[in-house]
Amino acid sequence: MFGNPAHTTGMKLKAGTLCLSLLAVLVLLLTACGGSSSQSSQSGKKVLTLAAQASAFTDQGFNPYASTPNIGINGFVYETLEFCNVNDNTYHPLLALSHQFNSDYTQVTFHLRQGVKWNDGQPFSADDVVFTFNALKQYPAADLNGDWGYLKSVVAPDANTVVMTFQKPFPGALYYIAGLTVIIPKHIFESVGDVTKYYNSKPVGTGPFVVAKYTPDLLVLDKNPNYYQANLVKVDEIKEPRYKDNDAFKLVMPTGQVDWSGYYADNLQQNFVAKDPQHFHYFMAPVDEFGIFIDVHDPLLSDVAVRKAISLAIDRQAAAQQGESGLVPPVPQSGLLPTPGNQQYVLPEYANLPTTPNPSQAQQLLK
Repeated sequence: MFGNPAHTTGMKLKAGTLCLSLLAVLVLLLTACGGSSSQSSQSGKKVLTLAAQASAFTDQGFNPYASTPNIGINGFVYETLEFCNVNDNTYHPLLALSHQFNSDYTQVTFHLRQGVKWNDGQPFSADDVVFTFNALKQYPAADLNGDWGYLKSVVAPDANTVVMTFQKPFPGALYYIAGLTVIIPKHIFESVGDVTKYYNSKPVGTGPFVVAKYTPDLLVLDKNPNYYQANLVKVDEIKEPRYKDNDAFKLVMPTGQVDWSGYYADNLQQNFVAKDPQHFHYFMAPVDEFGIFIDVHDPLLSDVAVRKAISLAIDRQAAAQQGESGLVPPVPQSGLLPTPGNQQYVLPEYANLPTTPNPSQAQQLLK
């Protein structure tokens, strides 16, 4: 199980242990044949080609905490403590084998995987985790997930254990501290000062791949032979060609030159899937949120009847069709995508509320 290849953030949960309350908005394209597959057979390598937008490439090297980080290597080179599957809200071991909260959820203890090495051969330990989080505290611009908005301390009782204490109970913090915050090597970053300003051309990580080549238009990653889960890495090489925007990628998409990419278009079925239904597919990934955030302190909106009326007046089906081209279902009134992991948090009486508007009922509430 590998970490996410792209760093994705969302609204922070105020309670609960959900990985994220999400609704799908990102389209991923998967081709089972084409240019990349032929390259694999000719070279003997198993090559996976991922399309990257220009924003994934920066001039600040491969520092995950630079002001404009190169997100194309997170999960591939740099890893988090755990991987969160946002579909079922389960956590899977990466650098940490397990975690335990205390009884009031003000503290979580991580038990780290032993024998892990950075790709330069140096051993990984709890000191790297503590250093990473303390660097985010010392240089707030690097704290991309706002971890220190709820963290009180991060300490290492021994080389294989990390204890994080919160300012107040917050089980929802697990997604951010374990699933999103990538760990950097202390022996590389401790002498650079402000971690957001360090230019890192040769990234040292613990992940399944290492950077083999980088140009402004192409990133090539090779399999890390010393990865602690090397037997699970089924790809020898990853290529990430850069495309300026969706319009540029639209021309390449039907050719089969790219195996996998996040891409949005309103005519995927016609312009992509229909060209090769056996091999060309798309699916929706739960990586973002839909919702209206209301200031309940506003006198006009503090009345729950007003908020109910707003909800009743919204045509969720029209919003899904016009806003996301019908690629996602209407937003349920629970605000949670009906994934296996989210279903447990929705009471039966709220599971199938209508998504069609009811303006007359909304008007009645406002009388």
